[in-house]
Amino acid sequence: MTEERISAHASRRPAGQRAGRHRISTLLLSRRTALTVMLSGIASVLAGYLVPQRFSTDPAELTRWRASHSAIAAAVRTLGLDHVYSTWWFAALVALFLTALVRATAHQVRAAARRTRSGVRMPDTACAPMTSDPASLASGLRRLGYMRVRKDDVAARFVKHPWGYWGGVVLHAGMVTSVAAALVFVLTVQRGTVHLYEGESLKPGDPWGREEHGTLARPLLLPGVLRVDSIHPDYWTNDDLRQLTTRLTLAGSSAPRRASVSVNRTAGFDGVAIFQSQLFGHAFGVELRDASGNVTPVLMEVAAPRRRNLPSYADFEPRGIPYRLRAKYYASAARDSMTGEPSLTLRLTSGSRVIGQATLVRGRPVRIGPYQVTLRESAWWTEMVFARTPGVSVIFLGFGLILLGALLVYATAPREVIVRQRENGMELAWRAWRFPDFYREEYARIVALASGGDR
Repeated sequence: MTEERISAHASRRPAGQRAGRHRISTLLLSRRTALTVMLSGIASVLAGYLVPQRFSTDPAELTRWRASHSAIAAAVRTLGLDHVYSTWWFAALVALFLTALVRATAHQVRAAARRTRSGVRMPDTACAPMTSDPASLASGLRRLGYMRVRKDDVAARFVKHPWGYWGGVVLHAGMVTSVAAALVFVLTVQRGTVHLYEGESLKPGDPWGREEHGTLARPLLLPGVLRVDSIHPDYWTNDDLRQLTTRLTLAGSSAPRRASVSVNRTAGFDGVAIFQSQLFGHAFGVELRDASGNVTPVLMEVAAPRRRNLPSYADFEPRGIPYRLRAKYYASAARDSMTGEPSLTLRLTSGSRVIGQATLVRGRPVRIGPYQVTLRESAWWTEMVFARTPGVSVIFLGFGLILLGALLVYATAPREVIVRQRENGMELAWRAWRFPDFYREEYARIVALASGGDR
């Protein structure tokens, strides 16, 4: 990867072509380029962490953030800092990083091939005289794990872990694979989230709660009809959530089928992966009837309480009503379970003034301020994530190659022994391509073998 090696390689090409490729190679392989790309990547990830992202942030929370950061909100929107990983400039940054990696990998391939094909030329290291016979030395080297890979009339070359030459290549190939797959992901990902209730169906074209797609992709379209048959939260005895499972019926290109989705267990739907979020609770369908008989239906999604004796709260501002509704929700009316009949209390407020409050029982109208309020129904709701994520599995393949390459680099450092016949006798040279000081004892043992000892 050094400029000297690039120059040596390029010297075999025509002058004009050589100069152009030299400049490109120097630019792509320079530390300045690598550092710039890495710092830009870190800055992008930092921006994605500090700025709420559209896809992973509740729309109401995102609106509040924009209102409280009005001085920079316009710049954030223009630069796409609220959806960093689906912007064109982030894809371009990944592409530049990939180009530099490919160039560096090509250099690694040439270096590994050169070392693998290397002949029996003596390395520029100190040589030790050899007094033992070649057959005894070869036998001793085999016991140490060395293999004879080259031999001519006057010299022989032995190598221990010759596959270690390719450790850097495998490592870089893994990085190229991961970054290339990440680029495909950034350009083509399609994702959508939606809140669904027990008994609700989701059809192709229905709006997502939040949606995100790559630069070269269109918004995700559900491949068929999905119905939520049931939602089952399962709790430990201390009220912590043990598992959340949603049972579905999927009707796509094939016959309808049942599927279950749990946290960390996905389901496939004609190429779309379905993920279970940990966000869930009860949805309450409430009607508000005013003195004129006008009915305002309100659907209230409230997140599940964390403990059976603790409530969960949510505020709502229904259209057509000049008041705010605050919902107070216990997992069970008796407060003895996390999965019993839920209890809902509504408070009607105007600013800081409380207009009225009542606890609702399904089907029994109650008076809250100027309204007759009726709880019509309640059901579990949960958030589900749908995604086409091409390239993700390849990213993990790249990670595997990176681990394999690191293993080859650090655990199989290649060492070479060259034995050559001279006019005044035989001599031996040794070198380790990596961590030579770590293998000094091995070199001392080889020298002892060459002098007839350590048999």
